[in-house]
Amino acid sequence: MSGLKTYHLRITLRTETRVVLGEHKGAALRGALINALRRHYCTAPLLSAGDPARQAHTAECPVCRLVAAEDLSRTRGSDIPRPYVLEPPLHSQTTYMRGDLLIFRLGLFGDAADLYPFLLTAVLQMGHEGLGRPIHEGRRGTLSVRRIEAVNPLTREQVMLMGEADQPVTAEPTLPVTHELVQRESARWPADRITVRFLTPTRITANGRLAHSAQFQPFFQRLLERIIDLWRAYAGSDPPLDARTLIEHAAHIRLVADETRWVELESTSGRTGRRIPIGGYMGNATYSGELRPLIPWLLWGTCLHVGKNAVKGDGWFEMLPQDEGGQAWPLLST
Repeated sequence: MSGLKTYHLRITLRTETRVVLGEHKGAALRGALINALRRHYCTAPLLSAGDPARQAHTAECPVCRLVAAEDLSRTRGSDIPRPYVLEPPLHSQTTYMRGDLLIFRLGLFGDAADLYPFLLTAVLQMGHEGLGRPIHEGRRGTLSVRRIEAVNPLTREQVMLMGEADQPVTAEPTLPVTHELVQRESARWPADRITVRFLTPTRITANGRLAHSAQFQPFFQRLLERIIDLWRAYAGSDPPLDARTLIEHAAHIRLVADETRWVELESTSGRTGRRIPIGGYMGNATYSGELRPLIPWLLWGTCLHVGKNAVKGDGWFEMLPQDEGGQAWPLLST
């Protein structure tokens, strides 16, 4: 393989009956989507990371890598990260009346894009089965799919995959993010000062403890580890980087303005019923220093997310240049 590729979908749903979500909309969306996949495509019982049958089953099940539960207690390398991320709506709205639009995004890594037909059917089924709290005599609010688009988060290009009539326009995702594209886009960014906007809670550990501020080196080190894990799992090779040199370089990048805040959130595991902490820091952090060798990997991070609970939407960030007034590009998710 030539390197990691990611494909990004923007999914627009319209509520048919009232939908009520919790504050962390990503957890509800991910749960509904994965439950639809599991019910319709993966009927085998969940297999633990140490079960020798897991590898054999995964080889036969086309969606097992998507529906498999994350092992939150794993040590790095003991369980590969899932080949997708979910990017939830960023607005504060949690109640959607009939006719409202609910828009979210999915990023698919490597050959997970081949599962697009399964995901399309699962999104349609998710809408029929319902989403959010059971407020309609024990039933959840229902939705219909209005559009599915391929989007490229770096170039802002868009291609319609499914239109208003629920008829596919294009059979598979397009507009991939590749390392060649990332390198080309990196040249557009300033080399000495950037602002990172943490759009969703970012949960980073440093020296075995939660990082409650957006210091650059712990954030960047966790990002590199995730990039390496994903590249090995879904590109079949190591990424073209020297991790030790980059992490040492990251130690010299200064946090010069910290406008982040800590957000305490929990989600409930549908499998175990346990409450899982998914909070983290959100907001803007401005960094200064010699950033040129780090920019490509930060751009990759905007597509891959960073830290824990990425499949539920955590760790999603964008980069804001500090030239021309530091204005952000419009978010594709809104």
